[in-house]
Amino acid sequence: GTEAASDSKYGMKQIAAFLKDGKKADQVQCYSLEKNKYDCSYTVLDNGMKVGSCVPQKEVVKDATTTASKIFIGIIFALVMSLLIGVVFSVYITNPLKTITGIIQTTAELNFQSNDAIEKLCKRKDETGAMAIAVQNMQLHIRELVKQIGGASETLRQNIQKLEQTTNSVDSLSVDNSATSEELAA
Repeated sequence: GTEAASDSKYGMKQIAAFLKDGKKADQVQCYSLEKNKYDCSYTVLDNGMKVGSCVPQKEVVKDATTTASKIFIGIIFALVMSLLIGVVFSVYITNPLKTITGIIQTTAELNFQSNDAIEKLCKRKDETGAMAIAVQNMQLHIRELVKQIGGASETLRQNIQKLEQTTNSVDSLSVDNSATSEELAA
């Protein structure tokens, strides 16, 4: 807007001229009256009447400063809260994943013993619980496979012993047959 002189008569004349000018509706006119600055604005209603208001600039600036301060404090609060929530969620998500990774690592090192941590994780109702159940099932299947391999190994050892006995027996019979053949040939 424009600023009028500080003389109260002139300031009021300026405001009156501003209000008469229909082209300046919805604009802000600044003027001074008795060392105070005011912002004045008006609008024209559908019926042709004008509604206006004049507000001391101190109040406008005070409210704007208060609002800006509140917005700034709100932004800082929101940033701190989002940071805290982010940290809490990252711990909530990463700790179970670290535990599952550790269990998979021990399984990769051929340590198939059950783990209390996996039991706790299996009780969770989220994705990490589903992963823990899958890892636990994998460990169970690997343990069964190792037992089957151990059983097959024992059976193979027994068969090897029987084969050695049979080989020794055949060897002994071969030696006897060879000696008998030599006696008959002589």
